Amino acid sequence: MSSLVNLFQRRLHALGVERGISETLLPNPDPATDNPLDAQSNMPGLLRGFPTSVRPLPGIDQIGRRRRLRNCLLEIDDSEEKEENLGIGPVDTVISLLDLFNSIVLLYQLEAHKQLGRISTIHEKMNEYATAFRMATGRLEACRARIAGKTASDQDTEEDLLVEKELVRSVEVLEKKLKSHARDMAWVKACIFSKSKQSHIAWMLRSVLRTLQEASCPTSTPSTSTQAPTSSSFNESSALEDQKRLFAFVPDYYLDALVGLSSALRTFFHPTAPIEDVEGHEELLYQVGMFLSKHYYDPRIVHANSNDTLVEALAAFFCAPTALKALEKLPLDSLERLVRSLLRPYENRAWALSNFILVRIWQGNGFAFRYARSPHLRNRVGPRINAPEGPCLSGQSIDPCPSQVFQKQVGKLLESDEPLATAFINSLLNQLNWAFSEFIGMLQELLCQVLNRVACAPGNGNGTTIGPGCFSHVVNLDISDLESVDHFPMLAAVAGVLLGLLTPEVKSEKNQPPAKAIFKVAGRTHPQVFIESRELKICATCFDLALSLLRVLEMVTVVAPQVFTNATRPSSDLLLSRLCQLLCQVLNRVACAPGNGNGTTIGPGCFSHVVNLDISDLESVDHFPMLAAVAGVLLGLLTPEVKSEKNQPPAKGSPVSSVPRITEAILSEPSFQIGSLYFLLGGPEAYEEGDEASCSEAAVVSAYGGARASFSFANFPSSVSKAEIAQLKETVRWLTRWQDVLSADANSKSRIPEEELCTICYAFPASATFYPCKHTSCSRCIVHHVMNHKECFFCKAYIESVVDAMGQVIHSHPPEKKGDTGKKD
Repeated sequence: MSSLVNLFQRRLHALGVERGISETLLPNPDPATDNPLDAQSNMPGLLRGFPTSVRPLPGIDQIGRRRRLRNCLLEIDDSEEKEENLGIGPVDTVISLLDLFNSIVLLYQLEAHKQLGRISTIHEKMNEYATAFRMATGRLEACRARIAGKTASDQDTEEDLLVEKELVRSVEVLEKKLKSHARDMAWVKACIFSKSKQSHIAWMLRSVLRTLQEASCPTSTPSTSTQAPTSSSFNESSALEDQKRLFAFVPDYYLDALVGLSSALRTFFHPTAPIEDVEGHEELLYQVGMFLSKHYYDPRIVHANSNDTLVEALAAFFCAPTALKALEKLPLDSLERLVRSLLRPYENRAWALSNFILVRIWQGNGFAFRYARSPHLRNRVGPRINAPEGPCLSGQSIDPCPSQVFQKQVGKLLESDEPLATAFINSLLNQLNWAFSEFIGMLQELLCQVLNRVACAPGNGNGTTIGPGCFSHVVNLDISDLESVDHFPMLAAVAGVLLGLLTPEVKSEKNQPPAKAIFKVAGRTHPQVFIESRELKICATCFDLALSLLRVLEMVTVVAPQVFTNATRPSSDLLLSRLCQLLCQVLNRVACAPGNGNGTTIGPGCFSHVVNLDISDLESVDHFPMLAAVAGVLLGLLTPEVKSEKNQPPAKGSPVSSVPRITEAILSEPSFQIGSLYFLLGGPEAYEEGDEASCSEAAVVSAYGGARASFSFANFPSSVSKAEIAQLKETVRWLTRWQDVLSADANSKSRIPEEELCTICYAFPASATFYPCKHTSCSRCIVHHVMNHKECFFCKAYIESVVDAMGQVIHSHPPEKKGDTGKKD
């Protein structure tokens, strides 16, 4: 307490408050009724003038804190008074009040909020001990029931008695801890998180909020006169503009205090004093939400930390149902402005929190996206998983609270504003490509480290037995374009180099080893794999970013499907092809690669290898969250076509007149593998049988010779409903039928000559020509390229126009002429 008072006094001096509190205005403490823990005080009396000066405070102990604080504030030392005598009588009350209020806000932000946060953890710890106590009690009862059903001669009876003894000790320890925390919680409820303290926090929040509102947008009485403006009206508008400039002089800790106070009311006091007990709490949250929405990326706020504070506060509002309801009541123009700010392109800005807010808007409505914590982490046995820093989906346990209001606003803006939708989704796809590529690259490096240090290390520790390594794995895959890669040519070359170096020494008689010589090579032991925790955390972060971006794409496909399905939109084809390409890339790497080359059987890949390693800092990396997001995007795209009776595929061998647009885009993607979709349902056997129970019985052989249950959404009945699995099976069946029809139709046509293929993707014919350099590529590649770059992909020359094979200009951007100022004659 003494440190807080000293800090308070120093801040008073720094802010220019050099006067003390009048003795007559302070309440006289009564020893019988004045409790040091009771903060009920005469606030109007404390917020009055300071007629005399104050010297630095001495130390204050814990006994009689209020009484000693009052005496220290009023103690006057005339010999140390150095400032000018300001006369007799009170000073300006307004100035004293402002100085004191500034100090109170700063004191709360520096110390009080942190202390409230530390005290609020008592309730969390009490919940943890209560859960552990219930689990231990249940295990103890089960153990005693097991002992009662056995005879004394059973061999396991002695072991069960030891287990019972340990469980009794655990229950006693947990009960003791629980009682201790219960006493602490009773003290907290009576002294700190009480109704009176809650009202004080609410009063301070209203005061800080009103101060910020008046500084940002001062209110003025509108003039209803229809007369011409006079000099007085000009003076009023000038004064109003001057008042608006006050926002630049507001201390940044006011924003921090606003966020901290609203968070304290919503989270710290609950459930001791819920926010519903505050009078007018809905209006208070509405006003805070209005302020956050208006100042979200306000150009007047140039301080980076202040912008981050506002974004974090807004993200916290989307995580609480009560606060989210307040945001949904915003006026339509404020709601549209907020959503438009969230949908800004992700380039050249910190986009993680904005994307997290969009995910929170959708979480609870997506495919198998109703969980607070990923299902693969629920029954995990091992050390407690620490929640990662920053916004994420996999590590934190936040109950879903989707917002239909914001979803409709997102869909409305994306469908009505085509440039906004194109720029946003293009940036979304770019960031997804980057995040997933970084994740897979780190995963491959991690697997190479493990294979190089374990799989390729000496098998029995004596340096003579070698196990299969990465090279052997690749050779055994028998990839079509890697026929020349084999052990023989490489090892023959290495043997030739070794013979060239060692042959002279081997043939020399002087260098012969002595008889019965024993060579011991130091350090030839089985190596220990050590991976930096920082690398693992970065890898997990990239996984979570890719997962969040996929969930936002899922929301876009559901609330604004016209962005991808409407062929009349200029960027629809490009965005759809890029989305299909990324979905196939994710499926091929997460759902593994084809095992026997026929595109139906899935074998273990890099992702499965790392998941099976069960690395401590990669608990969030698993098949379920990523594949559920991909399945949600596919269902959002294909469900309208699957349900339409007009798009049913013809019989196999029949001529194909037309193919549904989304289906054709997915099946025409060169990297598409139908086997990756079978993986979602437990493999081709489970899919063909149609038996959901068989999914959990299938197995795939791991890289280390073991067997584990294959992945299937049917293995998560509490997270994936039967209706969702049936819908996914129907979609996979739909794609399978159309693929069979298109494959039979494609076999009857001639293949594209290799020299006519696009040299960027090698998947489509080079049908577009760049001018003036006249290089060629397919239309997809060049349109994708010119969305982010204006130079030629090959020679870096400026692209003025792109013409397709039919002579139509598909892109035109002539360079600006020098000296062209845009003036007209």
